Amino acid sequence: MQWWKSVIMLISVSIATIGMSAQAETFVATRFKTISLSFSGCIIEAKNVLKTARFEENLNNSPSPLEDGSGAVWGGKGEYKAVIKCLPEHSLVFFVVAGPKLAVVNKNADNLINSFTGDDVDEN
Repeated sequence: MQWWKSVIMLISVSIATIGMSAQAETFVATRFKTISLSFSGCIIEAKNVLKTARFEENLNNSPSPLEDGSGAVWGGKGEYKAVIKCLPEHSLVFFVVAGPKLAVVNKNADNLINSFTGDDVDEN
């Protein structure tokens, strides 16, 4: 599967799994950043960034992206959900945030991308 198809599928799944009322509006923000990280380094930083931003609901319950090969880490904060998708083979990391208020969605997406340094971290 080409990497861009993987990203489109990730965004589609992220939107579909928001779990909000059918009557509520859902806004989605996407961002991307170039990185120079290994796959495991990107996953470690993604988990740390989500935890720091308090997207901790289901963060520890999600399958290991290192084991399942998805390269995606996700978490929730109330009605807001965030996904960080690592594609180090293309030197990219994608951020997807969804929720009921556009301003909050954009603020969360900006916070995630600004917190993600993209530098190698200690993998131990």
